[in-house]
Amino acid sequence: MAMVKYWGDEKHADAIYAVYLKKVRYVPPPGYDGVPRYRAIDPDRPQLQCPCPGSDHLQWESVKERVIKAGTVEKLVECLVGADGTMDSRHFNVFFATYRAFAEPTNVLDRLLRRYESLDKEVNSSTSALVIQNSIRSILICWLDMYPEDFYDPDCDFAMLTNLLDFGQRSKLSDLRAKSRKLLERFKHIQEEGGMIAALPSLDQLAYAFGYDASEYSKNPQEKVKMFDVGSENCVQIAEQLTFWDAELFRELIIHQCQGCVWSKRHRLSNDKVYTVKATIDQFNAVSQRVMTSIVLPDCRPDFRAKIIAKWIDIARELRALKNFSSLKAVLSSLQSEPVHRLKSAWALVPSRSMAQFRDLSSIYDMDEEGDERNARRILEQVRHGSVHRD
Repeated sequence: MAMVKYWGDEKHADAIYAVYLKKVRYVPPPGYDGVPRYRAIDPDRPQLQCPCPGSDHLQWESVKERVIKAGTVEKLVECLVGADGTMDSRHFNVFFATYRAFAEPTNVLDRLLRRYESLDKEVNSSTSALVIQNSIRSILICWLDMYPEDFYDPDCDFAMLTNLLDFGQRSKLSDLRAKSRKLLERFKHIQEEGGMIAALPSLDQLAYAFGYDASEYSKNPQEKVKMFDVGSENCVQIAEQLTFWDAELFRELIIHQCQGCVWSKRHRLSNDKVYTVKATIDQFNAVSQRVMTSIVLPDCRPDFRAKIIAKWIDIARELRALKNFSSLKAVLSSLQSEPVHRLKSAWALVPSRSMAQFRDLSSIYDMDEEGDERNARRILEQVRHGSVHRD
């Protein structure tokens, strides 16, 4: 028998709950001395599933467990504290990963603080009120730890953190005050340094150089042509450094900023609200632009352009071996772009071996009839499970 079984939905005016039946050990009525009280089944301790010798009463029972599926903002915030007064960690994770689609951080914070302060009068006479207050305190601390970017609002002079500091002082919550103060100092330093996005790495900070600067090529284009290294000796190094910077950016990526409901409002939001996603896009565009500008250098002979194209194909091959599909697509997209693709005389001089590699790599991103890159998705899925090895 399954320990938890879905029973159905329970609808209310302000919420919809999913109801589950949970199999637990029977708890005898108070004052019954026949057997001890039991807790829910622990699958790691099978001995709890064995009936007690000599006991002939009910061993198991099913209890209903409600999990909120949808509701008003007020109800969703209220359900962060479970029916037993403790923090519902499952609902916490779901709510704080998605709430930005329908609520503002300031709204959620105000509701939590109001609920905490509304229980102040009951704390001395009710143990449950104290338990709920401790749970709200835990929610606030977890929120600060797991989603600190929600509190970054320099346009409002960090009003949320200031509000938390005042609340912590009124409620004598020293740990919450200390954490809020530390985060406020950190954010003020970040603001002085140029904001959240300035704290992330960018291609302009790369240690290696291609020997070409788009902002200066017009001064002496012939010198820039000479500086570009068309040798294949450093292809691995370039691919590794691109991969290093991509990895740095993806490690900093905040998942909820990728949600369509957040990204679709990017033009109305400040860059600091989607800064990790914007940084990865800027990196992709920067790589693509550098590939393109290195090939379309002015006053450049077709044979030299062919060598540059061949080198980028070699770099793309190394990126594929390193499983860096972000920079790989940036390089291939640039090679397939109109300004580069129309250089027929240069492409005609690219070695046949390089052209074969280029076609093979490009096939990764071929679209099917529905416009979906199924081949790329399949390869990424294999990489995720560790079944694709370096060629």
